[in-house]
Amino acid sequence: MESVLNLIRETAAVITLWRLDLAVFLGIALGMAFRHARLRRRDSPDVPAPRRSRMLLLLIPLLGLGAAEGATHLMAGLPVLKSLGLRALLLVFTGWLFHERLARARVRGKVEQLSAHATGLAEELEKTRAGVASADRSKQEFLSLVSHELCTPITAIGGLTRALGEAGLSPEARNLVEHLAREEVRLAGLIDDLLDFVRLESGRLELRRAPFCPVEAARQALGGVATTAEAKHLELRFEAQFSEPLQLEGDEARYRRILGALLDNAVKFTPKGTVSVLMSWAEPQRSGGRGRLCISVEDTGPGIPAAQLDRLFHPFGTLNPAHNREQRGCGLGLAVSRRLVQLMGGTLTCESQPGKGSQFRVELPLPQAAAASAAPVQIQGRGRILVVDDLEANRLVVCLGLRRHGFEAEAVASGEEALASLAHTRYDAVLLDIHMPGMGGYETCRRIRQMEAGGRRTTVIALTASISRQTFGRCVDAGMDAQLQKPLDFARLCKLITERQAESEAPRPNRR
Repeated sequence: MESVLNLIRETAAVITLWRLDLAVFLGIALGMAFRHARLRRRDSPDVPAPRRSRMLLLLIPLLGLGAAEGATHLMAGLPVLKSLGLRALLLVFTGWLFHERLARARVRGKVEQLSAHATGLAEELEKTRAGVASADRSKQEFLSLVSHELCTPITAIGGLTRALGEAGLSPEARNLVEHLAREEVRLAGLIDDLLDFVRLESGRLELRRAPFCPVEAARQALGGVATTAEAKHLELRFEAQFSEPLQLEGDEARYRRILGALLDNAVKFTPKGTVSVLMSWAEPQRSGGRGRLCISVEDTGPGIPAAQLDRLFHPFGTLNPAHNREQRGCGLGLAVSRRLVQLMGGTLTCESQPGKGSQFRVELPLPQAAAASAAPVQIQGRGRILVVDDLEANRLVVCLGLRRHGFEAEAVASGEEALASLAHTRYDAVLLDIHMPGMGGYETCRRIRQMEAGGRRTTVIALTASISRQTFGRCVDAGMDAQLQKPLDFARLCKLITERQAESEAPRPNRR
């Protein structure tokens, strides 16, 4: 009986100690759990706790309880003091494990939150990048299409106008043709300004580099405003402050356009007096370096208030809209000119005072050409040329220009007709329009190269209004030998054809 009572007392003591351990452990566990939940709500409220972390957090208290119960049974025979100390140590260790797990869970939750946020940002960035790339491709395709659709009829109008001017016309008819030619030049300049403005905005304008004479280009720009100046009884003056012929390297067409815009603006807004062009050249400081070409365009017009000078170079900006409507223009000439000058590494500034006229000053860093170019020589070609273009006016203009330079020219209206002609006729060169309905220029050239199959290679020259690197790369990939921009420079075209003919006829060294 005594032994039974001792067993009951020991069991009661064990249960009491176990309950004490349980109460202490659960107190620690609940405190840690509430603290963990509060920190998660503060640090990462939108990120749910990982399932693995929740399971481990439940497992740790169960292990702690099991360890405490086992320790209670093992320590039943030990002194109470030692038993309580070991239990307390075990509970503290279990609580520390619980606390560490909670801390790791908080860190993992924060990392997962940041990782999810970064993934979302990366996806948004990729979508934005894809959208920008798609918009850029669409803009480039649209620009190429618009360039072709605008420059193609301008090429035809200019060519037909020149052909009419060379025909035996009466004085009255010749006067009409001259007026038509001036309006064609004005329209071509406006289209060039619009296209260059779009290219500059998209960062796709590319400058050419070739030898040119700045004095001759300036005289040509002056010739473009001579009729208007004469009608207003304005005096045009030009002075180059260097004696020997000067040959530079740069983009002559855009250099001439900059001067043309400045002269057109000066003549347009000067009611009486003079418009002067002063040109100077500063030699390079070292051999092979860049010198400095300075051009000053001065007028005796009404002048511009200082507060309005900056508006001159804003796209589509005008100082006096009513006066600008009388004079015509869209307000792009000076804006495009300044951006072109900046693209060339130079500056375009304006100084003006009301009642004293205005002075526009251009400074361009340009390299000097290695040697002065010889005077242009009229090239008389030989050989048979095939012109492929879907527009009849373009075919007529190109054939007329080629025949004037001594070539035999035939024309077809499509890529299919070009392949049929090449199948039974030998041509020295093919002038191929890129944009045509049906079989386009690229596909036509690929078919031509397939037909040749390693035999005689026919020179294929692309005719296009686009001068971008993308268009040039596609021309090269299709197998074309060269690319010419519309409106066509027939002297350059004939020179290119003649050079290609000389290369193909040059004897090749024998290989053994």
